[in-house]
Amino acid sequence: MTALPMQMRYEINNVVQRLAVDGDTFEPQDAADLIRLVPVTPYKWWGGGIDWTLPGGSSTGTAAGIGDVSIRNEDRKGYVGTAPGGHRVGGYRIEHNPGRVLVALMWADTKDEDGQKFILNYDPKTNRATRMEIAYMAGFKIGLLLIKWERWRRWKTPA
Repeated sequence: MTALPMQMRYEINNVVQRLAVDGDTFEPQDAADLIRLVPVTPYKWWGGGIDWTLPGGSSTGTAAGIGDVSIRNEDRKGYVGTAPGGHRVGGYRIEHNPGRVLVALMWADTKDEDGQKFILNYDPKTNRATRMEIAYMAGFKIGLLLIKWERWRRWKTPA
């Protein structure tokens, strides 16, 4: 992946910031600029990972002026199937495949929070934006096992 020139990174970052503001609509020109500015990313057919937290031991001791203290240790373990691709611009990771541009906060994969990623969908023949979708977390718990995945909902339409 070739590095994007700094001026182009500034432009892309500004466009992403305008697209991500609150509201039900987005400016079609901003969408057209993002589609034009971000080079197409090589397609990945699969990406994902698994992470889990194991309860560790605890450490106890005495702290001066405080008294007895105890610290629990939890080790977060994990496996990432493929490294995230795309372009890094500002605090975002951006992947552009024909028909869609995925914009994610750099730390989106480390938090289970809604609204960390959005997709700009467009018609690849005309390059006209059709809608934007935003990510949210869905899941369920079976005993101690928590299973979560990412879902997408319609967020914005062109103004």
